[in-house]
Amino acid sequence: IRAMRMVRQDTVLFLVGPVEPAFKQELIELAQACGVTNRVVLQGMVPSEDLKALAASADIGLQVQRNVGLNSYHCAPIKLFQYLAAGLPVVGSNFPGMVDIIEKNEVGLCVDPEDDAAIASAINRILDDEALHQHLSQNALRIAREKYCYEVEGRPLLDAVEELLGNRPD
Repeated sequence: IRAMRMVRQDTVLFLVGPVEPAFKQELIELAQACGVTNRVVLQGMVPSEDLKALAASADIGLQVQRNVGLNSYHCAPIKLFQYLAAGLPVVGSNFPGMVDIIEKNEVGLCVDPEDDAAIASAINRILDDEALHQHLSQNALRIAREKYCYEVEGRPLLDAVEELLGNRPD
């Protein structure tokens, strides 16, 4: 929300998901203090069948979670893969799990999630450069189809289970 002060004025931050009432009030107050209330939408829960269409209506997927422990530092959240499947360029945290996916596959930009100016700069860079946006978006769709999908990612697990069960030829 703080980064929205430096993001293009035609940009809206759309937050989807459950939010505890006290935290929602805190977010509303932060948006008011930053002067971006009209550019921040707290959507709340969305039925899973509507989520892909909602994501596809966005221009960028934002996954800049803070480092609150090893799990957040090393993870690659499911939301990241949902953004890729929707063809969204991603602005994500510069943590190992996300850098490996986002930057190595050229699907977005990674930033320090505590640096509001860096977050805003990455968002503006993608929005202002149509060729970059298109390149990142095409890579996101390709990598979601070729690598980060159940058919590919699940194969090693299925092979191991089949081997354990003795269902694989030697």
